[in-house]
Amino acid sequence: MKKSILTLVGCSIALLSFTASPIHAKDITSPSDTFSISKKEKSEINTDFYNWADQRAKMGNMAISKYYFDHGPEDNGNLWYASTPDGDILVRNASDTYSSKKYNLRKIGGFVFYTAKDGTTGKCDNIKKDTDDGAEYSSNQIDITKPVDKYLLANNGIVYECKLDGEAAEPDSGFKIKGEDNIGSDDWIVSQDKAAQDEYRQLITKYTGNNVSTAINYSNSATQSSDVDSTTPAQSDNNTDDGMDHTAQTGKVIGDVKTHIYHTADQHDYKINPKNEVVFDNEQQAINAGYRKALR
Repeated sequence: MKKSILTLVGCSIALLSFTASPIHAKDITSPSDTFSISKKEKSEINTDFYNWADQRAKMGNMAISKYYFDHGPEDNGNLWYASTPDGDILVRNASDTYSSKKYNLRKIGGFVFYTAKDGTTGKCDNIKKDTDDGAEYSSNQIDITKPVDKYLLANNGIVYECKLDGEAAEPDSGFKIKGEDNIGSDDWIVSQDKAAQDEYRQLITKYTGNNVSTAINYSNSATQSSDVDSTTPAQSDNNTDDGMDHTAQTGKVIGDVKTHIYHTADQHDYKINPKNEVVFDNEQQAINAGYRKALR
């Protein structure tokens, strides 16, 4: 299994208030905390989420593909999982050595966002072209100078996210093999994309009839890193006396030099450290400088 450079980019967002405490995967013991699903329902949820994410990707000038996970033939017999703040998610099990029954969390599906070299936005499965046996994503299809972002849908009703360096990103990036030394593997965080979280839960209810009650711990305290995204969703009180600039209040196109993401004034209000801020005259100028638009 190839090792990827750890480029976890989290958001130091304040913990949203919930009436229930966050439920961690290791504590899940009842069906109410996870949901059962048929193959048909799984396919329907993935199809609808893909269609929804297609529009979001276009807004961010990114492409999206279902080719979020693959591995080399030498890894066929292994148990694969993804590490999250809520526990390990079983992604694939072909091993007789390790029991999959110990994994309360299971993957429902996943997607990968990337910047296509040919400028394609939205659905685009060309990322798989020229990529063989779980090798690195083809530089013929992907702009490796831009970040790659993976989403993983889990059976606790939560969307997890893994942010990768485009140059080091591979189809198996973010995933680990049970029993191997996985130092350097990329961990997953609870996605800060609240719209994605809401959409996923609506689809779960629509197709399975389950109203998932698992609380979402947006703080990601278990995976915080010193190398975090300096742009964070602003607090509801819109306090501007905290030494931070607010993207929705500047009336300008604001870019973050650390993440190469830009925000427009009509988008969700974000706080940004002035030392990481770059101001553009318009969106095209930001795009020409190699920045991509924030997804919300």
